[in-house]
Parts: sequence; structure tokens; C-alpha cells
Amino acid sequence: MRTFVFAERPDLHRQADEIFGSDWPEFIFHDPVAGRYLERVREYFPEPQLLLVDGDDRIVAGGWGVPVRWNGSVEDLPGGYDDV
Repeated sequence: MRTFVFAERPDLHRQADEIFGSDWPEFIFHDPVAGRYLERVREYFPEPQLLLVDGDDRIVAGGWGVPVRWNGSVEDLPGGYDDV
């Protein structure tokens, strides 16, 4: 198994879209925030977009994220997490 940043392997982008494009929970497609920004995640935050690939260049897992600045305190969490 090997790990790649998504941008390093454009040859796997179509495979990734096929694998991960169909399995999103239905609510994601009705969220105005996700709908507005989801397609931009790869462009603006390429480093935390990861692929785990086997020896035959088949994707076996992927991880997508965006950086969040946090000082470690509950008070510094983004809105909506006050009761953590």
C-alpha cells in the first residue's frame, strides 16, 4: 500500500470520482454550504486530500479534509460545538 496526495496522481482522478462520487450520503446533495464549496476542496486544499493505493494502482481508501486553525480550547472551536 502506498499513500499519495490526490494532486500527485492525476491518473487516478477518474477512478477516485467513480469510487467516491456515488457513495456520499444523500443529505450532502441538499446542503447549500457543501454544494457551494465541495468541488473547490481539492483546488484550495490539495495537501489533505489523500489516496491509499494498492500495488495495482487501485484506490482502496481516500481521505478528504480542510485545515482548521484551533488553539485546543473549547472556546476556540468554530460555532456549533459549544456543548462539546
